[in-house]
Amino acid sequence: MARTIAAMAQVTDTETGRRNCSVILDRIARLTQRSVGAAASKENRTPVPESISITVKLFAIYQEAYGQPEVQWQFSEGATVGSVRDRVLAEHPKLEAWRDRTRLGLNLQFVADNTPLKDGDEVVLIPPVSGG
Repeated sequence: MARTIAAMAQVTDTETGRRNCSVILDRIARLTQRSVGAAASKENRTPVPESISITVKLFAIYQEAYGQPEVQWQFSEGATVGSVRDRVLAEHPKLEAWRDRTRLGLNLQFVADNTPLKDGDEVVLIPPVSGG
């Protein structure tokens, strides 16, 4: 931009010079608007929530539904253990009957469904079992 202003100062007072000044001033105005607009859009951006990766261990009926003993999932930061259960039930609605009878575990401890998740956590869904 400094070069553009220096070039303007060297323009003579002729008709061509006045046109060149006008073109240069228009360019400066557009550059300034772009810079201000870009800065404003950066300030107004909504921050993207961070993503966390967890391992979900599946037992009994849950393992049968998924056909594997564990899955790796991504969640938004702020997700809870209940979010994991809700995702399972959304993907396999036939398991809804087990919602209130399933114990939720996080990193080898039983927890409430509102317990927040962190990156690298291990969640387990344990339905009731019988037998001896």
